[in-house]
This record gives sequence, C-alpha cells and structure tokens, in this order.
Amino acid sequence: MFSAINIIVTDSYFWIIYLWAVQAVVLQDNLTVYLQNGNEAPANVNVLEGTAANFSCHSPLAQIQYSWAKYGDPLFTVAGAFLVFTRIQRQFNGRYTCTARNLGTAESATISVDLTVIYPPSRPVISGPDIVVLGESFTLSCYADGIPLPNYYWKVATHVDEIDTRGPQYRYTPSSSKNSIHRVCYAEVTLFPTVGTQQYCSSYEEKEIIVHEKTSILSLRSNVETVVGATVDIECKVAGAPVPRIWWTKAGNTEFTYQTGRLSLQNVQVYHAGMYSCNAENTMTPSSQESRTTNDSRVFALHVKDSVFPDDCKEFCNPDPICNITMTPLSSTVSSSPIGRPSGLTGLIVATVIGWLLAATLFVLSIVLFKRQRQSSTISKPTEHELAKAHLQNDIQTEANPRRERTLPYNRIEPEDVEDSLYTEIQPEVEHGAGPSSDQNQPYYLTPH
Repeated sequence: MFSAINIIVTDSYFWIIYLWAVQAVVLQDNLTVYLQNGNEAPANVNVLEGTAANFSCHSPLAQIQYSWAKYGDPLFTVAGAFLVFTRIQRQFNGRYTCTARNLGTAESATISVDLTVIYPPSRPVISGPDIVVLGESFTLSCYADGIPLPNYYWKVATHVDEIDTRGPQYRYTPSSSKNSIHRVCYAEVTLFPTVGTQQYCSSYEEKEIIVHEKTSILSLRSNVETVVGATVDIECKVAGAPVPRIWWTKAGNTEFTYQTGRLSLQNVQVYHAGMYSCNAENTMTPSSQESRTTNDSRVFALHVKDSVFPDDCKEFCNPDPICNITMTPLSSTVSSSPIGRPSGLTGLIVATVIGWLLAATLFVLSIVLFKRQRQSSTISKPTEHELAKAHLQNDIQTEANPRRERTLPYNRIEPEDVEDSLYTEIQPEVEHGAGPSSDQNQPYYLTPH
C-alpha cells in the first residue's frame, strides 16, 4: 500500500515537471516579435530618426500576458504586446525585451530586440590652425555626428571631382606664395533602415587658412648709372605676408629716410651718388605659436655723371634720347625721328643759351647786310646834288684859266724825257714885272707839238 502511494506521488511529480518543461520550451520557442510591416523583426533593427516604428510580441499559446522593458532603464515599462514609437529620437537607442507569461501555469519567456536610430551626418566641423607659415606642415581634423559613422574625404574646393585625400585628418605643407588656401571636408554615408528604402547622405564644410610668408626681397638692381639733372626711379620688389613694411637708407647719411617700395629722386646731383639699401620687415602670427619677425635687405650703388649728349644732337638733345634723322630725296617724304627736347634745369639753360645765340647771330647778319646794301647804292647812284656841285667846280676852273684846255691832268714830265715825248711843257704867261706865280697848286698841262 505504502509503495503504491509513493509510486503515484512520484509519477505525479514527474508529470508536473514534464508538463512545465514542455510548456516552457514551447512558449520560448514560439515567442516572436513582429514589425509594423508584418515581417519578423531581426535581432538588430535600424530605424531612421524621425520616423515611426511599431513592435509586437506574439505567442501561439493562450492566456499569455505580455510586457516591454528597456535594458538599463527601470522606469521604462510598457504593458501589452505592442511597443509603438510615433517619432523615433536618438535617445531611443537601446535593447528592448518582451516578456510573455502564461497565466495558467505561471511560466514565462522573453525575447529581445536591439533598436538603433540611424541618421545622416551633420555638417562637419574642421579643427586646425587658422594661420600657418609658408613651408611649414599643418594638420586639419574633420568630424561629423552621424550613425553609422560617415566616411571622410578632402577636396581643394567645392564642386570639383578630384579628391585630394581620404580620412578624417588632412596634413598639408603650403609651398606656393598665396595669401590663403581653402580646403573642403566631405562627410558621406548611406543609410540602410530595416523598414524603408536606403538613402545616400553627404555634407561638407570649407575652411580658409591664412598663409603667412617670411619677408624676402625678390629683385633690386645692383648698379644704377645716371647723369646730373635726371630722374632716378628704382623699384624694390618684396614678397611676404602680412605685407612687409619697406624703407630706404643711405650709407653714411643717417638722416636719409624713404618710406615706400619705390625710390624716386628728382633732379639728381653729384651728391646723390652712394650706396642705398632697401629694407623690408613683417611680423608673422601663426596659430598656437609665438609671433615671429622676419626681415631682409639689399644694397644698390647709384653713380651720377655729368651730362653727356650724343654728337649728332648735343645742342638739342638730353642724354637719354637717340637722334636718328633719315633724309629722303625731294620727291619723297622726309621722315625723321623726334629729337629729344632738353628737360629739367639743364634743358632750360641750354634752351636759353641757344635762343640768345640765334638772336645775336640774326642781329649781326642784319647789320652787315644793311651796310653792304647802303655802300653799293652810294657808289652806283650819285645824288643830283653831288653831280651839280661837280659841274659848277669845272665851270669856275675853266673861267679862271681860259687858255687851259679842259684836258685830263697828267703827271709832271722831267726835262730829259721831253725830247722823246710828243708833248712839250707849256709855261703859263707871266706879266712884266710880275714874279713867278704863287699858285703852286695849279696843274701842268701837256700839249702835243
């Protein structure tokens, strides 16, 4: 009797355990979570931020009680088989567990789903220096908030096809003399939601980096030759960023200062000759570094000589122009290159002297011509008064000496020459008692035999 009772109790105990185990296995194996589209939910569900999501927990057994809980959040509990999100937010990320309890047997089973809220990358943030130095390397970092993590790549400018480098970091060494450089960071990702269609998302950010450059003098003439009175204009080409300050100095003259990139000297004199220096300086302030001052200088020699004009136009040209005069036949057009005009104080002096010389020459020529014209008119054309005076003198002389013939006077002939001459000397008649004539100025006349 006792043994029979023990057998019945033991069998009942094993039967209850068997039924509980079988029901628990059946409950666990048939507990499923479904999505709003009716499909079975995977272990990891991706949901786009801002969209709706519905989960339902289901078992084919009867008298099952359901509830939802969030792992790590004891305050989150939802009674029922449905877990509904009307607008997914990022804080909804986590693991959600559905618990199914059999009301008849008190058995329970659980099933969990990992919810991941995915969203496109935000606008990237570029960190790095704002001011760099030419020839020195620097690094930029790019970060964008997005799930899943985006891919990064860099370009030199927006809307270009060529990719400069890939990855969240960018290292670069500026090598060209540019005041600034631009770099663009792109963050891109393709979203694959569990419910819905995939989406491609991309965003970018541009950063301008100022490039500072050490001061350096690019070009300056080493020797300059000029003449007195000319103008000297020398340019000193300087590179650097920020823009360097430029000033000029002269060796041996501490008072000489010139604050500009071009040295201009007007009306150069001999004392302007000497050694001049072009000086440049700037201050660089790269990011996260101490300020640095850089400078450079270069010297040129100025030689000043007296004015020397070309031989072909030394009276009219200054030293710079070249006088080239081309003559053509009379039937052709005469062409000539312009002759340089004197300039400055030297030009004024030369022009004044030339003007006075021309005026004096014209004045002397006019006087000489006037005198020559007057002499020729006096000899060739005697006045009527002179002609009348000459006739009157001849008449008076004829009346005073009636016996003399109006012949041309001749020189006195010596006696030894009379014999051979065809003419004899006629002595004037002298009255008795009268001495020789006192008129020693009367001429002798010769008459033929």
